[in-house]
Amino acid sequence: MPILDIEGRRIEVDDSFLSLSPEDQEATVMEIAGSLGIGGGPTLETAKQDRDDFYNSGIYAGSMNPLGSIAKGVDAFASGAQRAALLGWDDEASAAVNTAGGLTGDYESARSDANLKKMAQRDQNPVLSLAGEIAGSIAAGSSAAQAMSTAGRATTMGGKALRAAGEGAAVGAVAGAGESDPGERLGGAAMGAGIGAITGGALSAAGDALAGRSARRAAEAAAPSVDELAEASSALYQKADAAGVVIKPEAMDKLVNKMTVLAGRINRDLRPKTAGVVDDIQAMAGKPLSLAEFDELRQTIGLVMKNADPQDVRTLTQMKSTMDAFADRAGRAEVDGDAGGFKLLKEARDLWAKKAKTEIVEEMLDLADVKSGRYSQSGLQNAIRDKASQLYSKISSGKVKGFTQEEVALVRKMAKGEMTPTAVNWLAKWAPRGVVSLSGGVGVGGAVGTFLGGPVGGVIGSAVPGGIGFAASKAADNAALRGASALRDAAASGNAPVLGALEHRTTRLIPGLAAEETSLATRKRE
Repeated sequence: MPILDIEGRRIEVDDSFLSLSPEDQEATVMEIAGSLGIGGGPTLETAKQDRDDFYNSGIYAGSMNPLGSIAKGVDAFASGAQRAALLGWDDEASAAVNTAGGLTGDYESARSDANLKKMAQRDQNPVLSLAGEIAGSIAAGSSAAQAMSTAGRATTMGGKALRAAGEGAAVGAVAGAGESDPGERLGGAAMGAGIGAITGGALSAAGDALAGRSARRAAEAAAPSVDELAEASSALYQKADAAGVVIKPEAMDKLVNKMTVLAGRINRDLRPKTAGVVDDIQAMAGKPLSLAEFDELRQTIGLVMKNADPQDVRTLTQMKSTMDAFADRAGRAEVDGDAGGFKLLKEARDLWAKKAKTEIVEEMLDLADVKSGRYSQSGLQNAIRDKASQLYSKISSGKVKGFTQEEVALVRKMAKGEMTPTAVNWLAKWAPRGVVSLSGGVGVGGAVGTFLGGPVGGVIGSAVPGGIGFAASKAADNAALRGASALRDAAASGNAPVLGALEHRTTRLIPGLAAEETSLATRKRE
């Protein structure tokens, strides 16, 4: 006959006990313990009964009264939401508060009671209890992630996923330990860390992919073509001319004097270019100047600056800025016609500058495409890297201007081959594009495969390096092309470059979801 051990008392029961359900077995044990005057502590069944008794009495009493069922569900949802922020340590927190407040004298009993109440809610209202816990954990995770998350600060999709996995593992470990019994904390923490790492990494990667795709589409939609930029710029130039702007002679006198003072005393032998600009400016004193002539003078200064000495560049930059300041504030006292023509002229120049930048990047892409066939490994990536390096050198030396700080940073990144991780670039060298890589990959892979799996392993091993190398080279090529395309769209639209790893809102959900996934996996009946 089966023998039960109830607090050290060995009790024989009928064989029929083994055929009972776990719930009936537990009820039988409690009944025997009660008849013997031992045990009798709260159980999951008593916790359920307490909830039933409460929500079937008082204002909730009556077989036709729906308030009891409604209140019971609201209680399950609200309690789940409230305890979610504690990452599975709600039992311990409740017990600590009640013990410190003198409501209970035994911490462990108070913890057990709180846990039984939680389990009763989960059993009697599983959907609402789970919904409350998910909602609360996401809300708590969102707040915590905003303050502490470092995943969003990574610059690549892989970096974000790795950091998110680490954050998820940390939160999961805490939640796993909290949801486990006191003697099983370490195992619960290990399980929680694994679940949290998978949840965090997968969620971050998925969020980045979706955010990157939508952001790239938005950038492409906002990026006009070179022809569109040229047409729009020409149209604005025509509108500016139609404004009939003419700078009055007395206003020109003031402008000429100010720019002459900025030029200072000029040694024509040492600074011939600045001296030539000053001569052009002084020839305009006391004469009316049309908007087209004003723009031509500004362009002349810009052209001279490209090949001027550093000292001349500083002076010419100040003179050009003086002209821009005059155009920004010009009114009826300074010009005849519609002074709004200056604004139209500025907008036309901005569009023309975008067109010029876009042409530079498109030329870089075209030359890279032509040159890519010369490289045996990851051809397009290396070609883009080479052309980006040349463009970066021109920007650094001042030969090419107009690129924003974000655009220059992207050019530098492409020039250094940092669009993909170093490991991917290394694996790309095994791509079967050249004689060296093909023979090397086949030889090494075949040798390793033969050692591990004989002739069949050798055949398989010969193919593996080439397959991995080819996949890595395609990934490197695609990443380099995305970078160049992002640079082109940024130049044309005036927006910051949009890459694959972008800011997204899923990072802040990682702690909450990792905690909930962990608690679901480690949760037990008591």
